[in-house]
Amino acid sequence: MVDCKPMSMPLEAKIMSLDSDVLLDDPSFYQGIVGTLQYLTLTQPSISYIFNFVSQFMHAPTLSHLKMVRRILQYIKGTIHLGLDLTSHTTLDLCAFSDSDWAGCSTTRQSTTGYVTFLGHNPILWCAKKQNTVSPSSLEAKYRVMAHTTVEITWLTFILKDLGVPQTHPSMLFYDNISALLMTINPVFHARSKHIELDYHFVPEKVALDLLDT
Repeated sequence: MVDCKPMSMPLEAKIMSLDSDVLLDDPSFYQGIVGTLQYLTLTQPSISYIFNFVSQFMHAPTLSHLKMVRRILQYIKGTIHLGLDLTSHTTLDLCAFSDSDWAGCSTTRQSTTGYVTFLGHNPILWCAKKQNTVSPSSLEAKYRVMAHTTVEITWLTFILKDLGVPQTHPSMLFYDNISALLMTINPVFHARSKHIELDYHFVPEKVALDLLDT
């Protein structure tokens, strides 16, 4: 793959179906490459989502899955000059960006949680993982992402406080769904949100306590 053609994206925008379901004769080759990519996510978070996807087929990879892994290597070749920019000339305020891929898994229709947390301008925590349950509505999947991100922000706030870096301002959580944002301010149970678990409503509690802005 040293002389392969570089790619600008690690994954196609939408994976509708797999081209081939032929199992690999030797899955250890696939498993070795994917296992190595796990370490690369520590410095290149842009492959976290696709790594989460291809790692779900370690037990029985197919030719289509191997094609995805090869595309990741092509993307790495095209972005080998990119990296994380960590600087000391920044504030120590916490903020996070979160998003979800609702029912993105074509096999189980589970949604994927994704978020990245910044300390000032420095990214310090990121994650892309499949949600445990199937969300019947996009609002539930998106609100669950906000709940998971709020857990991480709260955890980081306590760690920074123990290190002598208390947060003087409420942490900021950015999201792109208006319905989910409105529910953090006014958690009114209506037809679309009635089925959401009650324990996810600690996000409005953090907002009400002026510990989080959304």
